Amino acid sequence: MNQTLAIAIWKNRISPLFDASRSVLLLRIEDGKELKREQVKLEGEAPTSRADTLAARGVDVLICGAISRPFARAIESRDIRIIPFIAGDPEAIITSFLINRLEASHRMPGCAPHRRRRHRGRGGAQ
Repeated sequence: MNQTLAIAIWKNRISPLFDASRSVLLLRIEDGKELKREQVKLEGEAPTSRADTLAARGVDVLICGAISRPFARAIESRDIRIIPFIAGDPEAIITSFLINRLEASHRMPGCAPHRRRRHRGRGGAQ
């Protein structure tokens, strides 16, 4: 399977907040192996600008720490899968991603995977 992975970087770690990230590490992956890697500057401050930069680079998956809803919506609207609330050393995270063990490890402290919930209206109506 071929894909492009983007990892939000800040001071040689996973950026704790994607919204404040200035660059991503891009990896081209083919058949579970890294083919190419490059550092890419994120253009603009707006969610749409950043999402456009990722989409233009062919990103399929974004790994990051926390991410605000406006940024997440903009990125997901471009069919980019987000794996949020990840922390640690990028090399360890890349290794875990390549062997399909990322989501079980490297989670930010206190950040359990969340499920989409239906919000109840007044009177308990759904």
